[in-house]
Amino acid sequence: HLDARGLRVANAEAGRTFTDSTTEYIGILIAVLLAMAGLTAAVGSIGLAGTLSMNVMERTREIGVMRAIGAHDGVIVSMVLFEGLLIGMLSFAGSAILALPITYGLTQIISRAIFGSNAVFALSLHSFAIWLGVVALLSSLASLLPAKNATRLTVRLPNSKLPTTF
Repeated sequence: HLDARGLRVANAEAGRTFTDSTTEYIGILIAVLLAMAGLTAAVGSIGLAGTLSMNVMERTREIGVMRAIGAHDGVIVSMVLFEGLLIGMLSFAGSAILALPITYGLTQIISRAIFGSNAVFALSLHSFAIWLGVVALLSSLASLLPAKNATRLTVRLPNSKLPTTF
């Protein structure tokens, strides 16, 4: 029937075999991309912890003043945790905006390489929600050590011979 229409058959393969091999390749690709995303998140968490530690050190006097007017450890910890969470949420928003065109481009490149045609681009809001939870968790965890260090700061008053902790 195909010969009668002038179409040449280059290869014949069962549909299930093609689907299985394609699914296997896509599964490997997804695993590699998830590993890269995990490594990126881990490096970002380490960077956030370092940034917050520097912020705590730079704000030693501010923390001392807060302690002098009655702030307890919980207030200091919540301040640092909130700052870390805010930075994490801002980075999530920025990366989500940048991810849309990058994902579209990668989808088209990969679908052309594997299937020889363009793919339909679809977003998964469920995945965005999961990644938002991961970012919130990692931001909070990265903020814990700097927050703990903020509660241990010793603040020396100017012209004081003895260190004073508030």
